[in-house]
Amino acid sequence: MAWAQKVLDHCTDTDNTALESHTPDLGSGYTADVQSLAIFSNRIYGDGANYSFFRNSTTLGNKQYAQIKIIDRTIIPGVWICAGFSGGNATGYILREFDVVQLELLKFTGSGTSTTSLGTYTAAANNDTIRAEHDGVNTLTAYKNGASQGSVTESTYIGGQSGITAYLGISAADDFEAGDDVASQPPYQPQYLQAPVMAQ
Repeated sequence: MAWAQKVLDHCTDTDNTALESHTPDLGSGYTADVQSLAIFSNRIYGDGANYSFFRNSTTLGNKQYAQIKIIDRTIIPGVWICAGFSGGNATGYILREFDVVQLELLKFTGSGTSTTSLGTYTAAANNDTIRAEHDGVNTLTAYKNGASQGSVTESTYIGGQSGITAYLGISAADDFEAGDDVASQPPYQPQYLQAPVMAQ
């Protein structure tokens, strides 16, 4: 599978810039669905109040991934794929570092209150990169530093957007990235220019 990077964010901005006012290095900006996240010391910080859900506005294909580097793992930073938000409810899949105990893959059907645990894996450390991928059909895979931690069969949500989450505390993360499968994009159609007509 050949991935096309569609969102890249090194989180470089003025301190205390709200994430919804911040422009990534590549891709569209963010929508604040629940609570708040902000840039500080060129990293993303949570506000310490329940779940924070932020979707990047770039729509991805059915085969998609999102990843983030954990700076402070103590209070549950995570990535969100196949993301949607409607009627006050977050939907999609989240891979998060949970209380310095384990990586956890969740299905969300309701803004922090309606969740299903899909799998748990060995905990990540600070400066580890966690990544979630969906194959666009029925397989959801968790990664840590490029190594697969496990896969589950799951097809409730297909396609949508990517995003960033945090929970209950000052969580810090950096280097958010998301993209989709090159093969799912329309083929490039070259444009041929007509040669100029020479004067007689």
